[in-house]
Amino acid sequence: MTGNSYFKGIMMNKIKSGLVAAALLASFSGATLADDNVGMYVYGSVGKAQTKEDKGKVDAVLTAVGVTGISSSVKDNPNTYGIQLGYQFNQNWAIQGGYAASDNVEYRATGTNPITIAADARATVWNISAAGTIPFGSGFSGTGRLGVASVNIDVSMTATGGGVSATAVTSSKKTDVTYGLGVKYDMTKNASLRIDLDNYNTGTSNNGINRFNVWTLGVGYKF
Repeated sequence: MTGNSYFKGIMMNKIKSGLVAAALLASFSGATLADDNVGMYVYGSVGKAQTKEDKGKVDAVLTAVGVTGISSSVKDNPNTYGIQLGYQFNQNWAIQGGYAASDNVEYRATGTNPITIAADARATVWNISAAGTIPFGSGFSGTGRLGVASVNIDVSMTATGGGVSATAVTSSKKTDVTYGLGVKYDMTKNASLRIDLDNYNTGTSNNGINRFNVWTLGVGYKF
């Protein structure tokens, strides 16, 4: 082998070794990038529930039991608070679960009997869902959820009048499908801002509420 051929052989071997090293580096970098999408995350949220309370139905119940001259009002669409814990399997799929609660929905009424009635209803929710993410670019993503939620409604009612006071407390629970959509913005590699719309079932419509929507604004952190 001439000196020139020997020199070319050495150079070709070095080039091949460099290409192998580059391929391994690219493969390792790709695996590291993929791992960036995997791991635990948590987010907390505040929002508003669209309960659509029908006070006319409650008025009708009171009329049926003898309350006359009813004048009533409702404070609905309560504030909500929640926290979710999840695990991201890859860029597109995760599983998450958590807890949410609402402020009171308030019903107030007076009658000519005379009588004063105050009723308060509060919801608590436990849920677990499969969560999907579709990146839009520039840090924005679309999100979707489908799962199961257990919604508990606690109601307390107090009636006073004619020197008599009575209190009643009831509770109902419904476990059913929950679903939702949203938009997420990744502020940093770990922190995100999200707007979500989720739908739940209370399991009862005798107070004007059955399925209801909850709008939330949340902040998340991926570990």
